[in-house]
Amino acid sequence: MNRFPAFRRAARVAVLLAAGTLASACPGPPPEPGSTSDGGALGAFPLLTFESHAEYFLTRPHGFAPPAAATVRGALEALGRHLAGTYFASPPDTAGGIRIDVLAVHQLPLGSRHARIAVVDLVDPEQIALGQFFQGSAGGQTTYCMLAATLLQPQRHPPLVDGLIVLYNGGEFPELDHIDLTGIVTPATVRPTVIAALQRADRPEAAAD
Repeated sequence: MNRFPAFRRAARVAVLLAAGTLASACPGPPPEPGSTSDGGALGAFPLLTFESHAEYFLTRPHGFAPPAAATVRGALEALGRHLAGTYFASPPDTAGGIRIDVLAVHQLPLGSRHARIAVVDLVDPEQIALGQFFQGSAGGQTTYCMLAATLLQPQRHPPLVDGLIVLYNGGEFPELDHIDLTGIVTPATVRPTVIAALQRADRPEAAAD
C-alpha cells in the first residue's frame, strides 16, 4: 500500500518539471522521470557534516565515513541518521523522535552524466520541528542549511545529489516565512555558506573538486 500517495504524485510532478528543463538543454529522447534507483555506487566521494552556528548557520566541518560499498541512497540514509541523532537530537529508534527517510532517488540524463534528485521525508511524529527548529529567521535558515548542506554535499562537483525534495510527515512541506522548502532545493542555494564554513575552518583543500 502506498503510504504517501498524494505526495508521491507531487514529487513526480516536480521531477517531471525538472526533466522537462533538463531535456530542453540536452540532446536525445526525454528521460523517464518515473524511474528510480539507488543512485549508483558512491565511490571515492568524501562527505562532510557540519555543526550549527547562530551567526554563520554552519561551522566546524567534519569528515563523514559512509557505509562500506555505499550507494548514493545508502550515503543519504546514513547522513539522514546523523542529522536525526545530532542536530535534531533524536537517537535511532526513539519513540516520537524526528527522523529523515529517503523515499526515492530519481536519475535524469544531464549531458555526460545523470543528475540525481532525492526525495526525503522529515518524519516528525510529535510535530515539534516546525516550532523548535524552523522558528524565526536564524533558526529557519540554520535548519535549512543543515539539511541542504548535509544531504546535497554542495562543496563537491558534481554534488552528492543535484536536487532535494523535502516532505514533512509524508505531505507537502508547509510554507514558512523565512525559508522555502516547498520545491526542489538545489546546491547553489547553500554552496556559499558551505564554502565560507570551510574557509573559516582553514581547510581550503576540502572545497576542492
